[in-house]
Amino acid sequence: MKIINKNNKLIIQKKDQYIFISIDEILFIEKNNNYTYIHTHSRTIRIQISLIVIYKMLNDKFIRSHRSFIINKEHIVELKLLNNCCYEVIYNQNKKALMNKIKVQHLV
Repeated sequence: MKIINKNNKLIIQKKDQYIFISIDEILFIEKNNNYTYIHTHSRTIRIQISLIVIYKMLNDKFIRSHRSFIINKEHIVELKLLNNCCYEVIYNQNKKALMNKIKVQHLV
């Protein structure tokens, strides 16, 4: 699997297909076990590429909010305190990510 950033789009090459994702459409990116999930308004794409590699290809609208999440600051609807260390980042269509409490200062 290979990923490149070209003309503000992530292009993911799988075995027999190419997947095009506009960077502006990405809500957040989540690492869960051996897979990384790219969440947009309309779909979720499962890939096997590290968050570190993807993060290097993104613009300054994105922050590493948690060890398992990269979030797009532009699409956040709400932040809710979840516990002593984390906030829940809420997007439209009830999609949710996590943010360490320390990282909130990058938003407000």
